[in-house]
Amino acid sequence: MKQATEIKATAIFRVIGQPCWGVPSDDARRAHPYKVCWNEETGLWECECRDGQFAAGRGQSANCKHVRAVMTSVLANKAQAEKPAVAREARGSMRREIKMEGSVPMR
Repeated sequence: MKQATEIKATAIFRVIGQPCWGVPSDDARRAHPYKVCWNEETGLWECECRDGQFAAGRGQSANCKHVRAVMTSVLANKAQAEKPAVAREARGSMRREIKMEGSVPMR
């Protein structure tokens, strides 16, 4: 069986109150998602998968497909959060001056 290099999951879940995410497994036999965390003390990514455990044993940041999926999700969410603020500034005010001439509104 060939290992996939990237995750196929479309939903990555943030763990409330922790810098951790749940990433569903591509393996149908695994019922629960892998837990991926950012360790602020060490400055390393950690994952429960075999690659993540191997990296942790060597004192390295995990660079598995689960961590890459979280990094992609975080960057996408950050870009999406910044997008509406820029769009509002570009649109300007929603208020327009409308004059009434007779009973017909005019701009």
